[in-house]
Amino acid sequence: MWPITDDQFNVRFGSKADVRTAKPHIPYLIAADTSDLPGADVRLPPELEGYLQLWPHVSGVLLMMPFFAAAGPRSWRAALIGNPHAEKPLPADCWPSETSKTVKIDTGF
Repeated sequence: MWPITDDQFNVRFGSKADVRTAKPHIPYLIAADTSDLPGADVRLPPELEGYLQLWPHVSGVLLMMPFFAAAGPRSWRAALIGNPHAEKPLPADCWPSETSKTVKIDTGF
């Protein structure tokens, strides 16, 4: 739970950022299941800020968390966080505005 330990952070993000499997001219996105970290879509973006400037090869981070509706099926919620320091930023149409580099998504499935 919170606060997230350095080991937990490195397993989810650091090890993926260090792999550098990015292809030339294609944005590189790290995706992480944060189902065991309630509120990760709110609490993790500020923690990621400092790391994103160290990872210019990472275009953004996608935080995935399950969402259970009382009367409906399970769906996924996601938060997409762009890296303002990225060498290959995510496409502009990922964002609701030019000033926002975070968007929340509800998949509905």
